[in-house]
Amino acid sequence: MTGVNQNQDQNRKGQTMKYRHALDTERIRQKITTTELAKAAGISRTSLSQIINGATLRPHARTMYALANALHATTATLFPDEVAE
Repeated sequence: MTGVNQNQDQNRKGQTMKYRHALDTERIRQKITTTELAKAAGISRTSLSQIINGATLRPHARTMYALANALHATTATLFPDEVAE
């Protein structure tokens, strides 16, 4: 892997950590289970788990909006590096 690719990979991993932290922090703050959040967002629990566990590095924009809406948060709050509102 070249230096540029390694840097891009590290940046993606850093963003994934932010998503995981922001989603889990807000979900826990609201006392919502992952099953409840997935259902409210209209996505599968598996998809949500993959986002939270870092298996999905860049969630689709529709998924980001659905999660934000389900948590009554803005996408900029949950995904600050991806969406400018």
